[in-house]
Amino acid sequence: MSGTRLITKKTSADFEKMKIAGRCVAEMHARTREAAAPGVTTGDLDAIAREVLNEWDCASSFLGYGSPQHPFPGVICTSPNSVIVHGIPGDYTLADGDIISIDADGERKVEAPGYASRSPGTMHGPVRSDGGCLILEFNWYEENEAAS
Repeated sequence: MSGTRLITKKTSADFEKMKIAGRCVAEMHARTREAAAPGVTTGDLDAIAREVLNEWDCASSFLGYGSPQHPFPGVICTSPNSVIVHGIPGDYTLADGDIISIDADGERKVEAPGYASRSPGTMHGPVRSDGGCLILEFNWYEENEAAS
């Protein structure tokens, strides 16, 4: 790897370009968090994220990712409840008490290609926390009870 630079020193102008992508992703999270409610589908949340990307003139690296036969169809990953990660947005309708993780990314198409921002986030209902939440599940079994 002689002569190959893997990490380049960033300038103030580079950091400004990175901020654009970061602000886009922050807005995607804010608007999908605001919209996440019982009766809303994960496809609805994806549509909101698409609007934000268009407003910021950004693109998502998720859209079209994968094999040509099975490209990822969303601009965000929506993982409700037992879906661990990288859930596909669609017709799943959120219900009261659902937990949903939204993974979003954005990259400015013209002025700052190559500078992307990515941020996963978890929301839970009916209570929402701006600071996020720690989700723990405990199962208690009596001494003679078999875990099933």
